[in-house]
Amino acid sequence: EKGDRKLLTQHIFMMKKMLDDPTVDGGLLLVGTFIQKVFGLTEEEAKEGFHFDYRFNEKSSNIESLVVRRQELIETTTNGKKQQENNNNGEEDNTAVYGCKTSFHAIIPLELDVSFKAFPFHICTATVKIELSSTTLNDPEISVRPNLILHKEDPRNIISIQELKPNLIKALLFGGDLFQNWLKKKSDGTLSGIEDMIMDKIDQTKKYDFISPYPRVYYEYDSGKEYCPTFVTTFYIFSSGWSNVIRIIFPMVLIAFLSLLNTVNDIISSFNPQAVFNIMGNITRNITEYNVTNKNDNIFDHSAIRTMVSSNIVHQ
Repeated sequence: EKGDRKLLTQHIFMMKKMLDDPTVDGGLLLVGTFIQKVFGLTEEEAKEGFHFDYRFNEKSSNIESLVVRRQELIETTTNGKKQQENNNNGEEDNTAVYGCKTSFHAIIPLELDVSFKAFPFHICTATVKIELSSTTLNDPEISVRPNLILHKEDPRNIISIQELKPNLIKALLFGGDLFQNWLKKKSDGTLSGIEDMIMDKIDQTKKYDFISPYPRVYYEYDSGKEYCPTFVTTFYIFSSGWSNVIRIIFPMVLIAFLSLLNTVNDIISSFNPQAVFNIMGNITRNITEYNVTNKNDNIFDHSAIRTMVSSNIVHQ
């Protein structure tokens, strides 16, 4: 009968920023660092750099989404102290415990879902389901499963935001005011000032804005196999109302403008300037002749002018 080998695994996710996905229209990418610590390995397994592979939103990770940065051997004892410390303190040697610490650079595509839609505003959820995949080692009949362990008091040991630092490139490009504003926010010490710094760091998207920089995180426990390999991270974001208005109104304005240009072009193409000049010349000549022939001081008699204009128009 196939058995299971469950390894205690501490998984830390340090978020860096959220970007627009250049390959997907309206898509988002979450950039961060994974730190995976697997305990309960043999010395050989730990030295070989064992780690669990990942699945993001039910899809296996690839070289584009996950890159191993470094690996370290973890060597301790059952009482949490190294063998040398036990010897120096005169304590009883405990059984050696081996593990492996692996750091990854992660670029994860997020799944977007509209949770509230009222034109022109859309409130969306950006979610990633992160699963550590089971595997086999020496014995193919035994499944090696990751069992995530949680910190009961400090959630930063589960998910956190990378240390807040000023963007020196922007400071050099845009002057010292940007750096001074960052120092002011840091010295503020209030929740509002800290959230502004967090937003400046992680919100690198152009289409969406964060409702809150703090994600909702929960873990999925497999009660049948009695282990926890999965956690889900969800951000609440919204799209700018003005962008939606422009996206709908601008095409209508463009169509109206093109229709106006087409109408003006039709009027100009059907208009004959020479005919107008001929009509005005004939009217002037007839008025002069009428004035000379009839010697009538009231040459602007309305009925006479209407008659002359009508006859010239018909003539043309």
